[in-house]
Amino acid sequence: MGVATIGRGANHGLLSKGQFLKRTTLNGIVVFSLYKALLTTLKTETLRKKGALSRSEQVQVISSEVLKSTRDSATTTFTIGVLMLVFPWLYIPFSILGVVGIGKASVELFNSFWNSLEFIQRVELLRASKQAGINLRRFIRGDEMDHRVS
Repeated sequence: MGVATIGRGANHGLLSKGQFLKRTTLNGIVVFSLYKALLTTLKTETLRKKGALSRSEQVQVISSEVLKSTRDSATTTFTIGVLMLVFPWLYIPFSILGVVGIGKASVELFNSFWNSLEFIQRVELLRASKQAGINLRRFIRGDEMDHRVS
């Protein structure tokens, strides 16, 4: 879940175990919290546009979700960092899982973005993508697209 950054310093690019754990944990928390903030913003924007949430309520929901995800991801990313220190060969499976996770997160963000758009915005976006030679329809789940849009 975390992104382990390897810095180059006086120790010729090697991090101490403590530095590795700190960077892995901190990076994982930051990346996951930013993802949750963006996802929550996109999901609550539709409610705000419909009048079910005010802007201040939306900000409270987003803040609450980010704080919760920060607490939840700290333990996970620290544990992954420890596992990578104890079992360095886990770097490869964790890297593969990271790529899969990024793909899943990207699809979730795109779907939340799409759902937050109004109908006319969807129509305009589909037309513009078609003119640019991009087929957005393959990224949109069938239940999230009005088939009358061309």
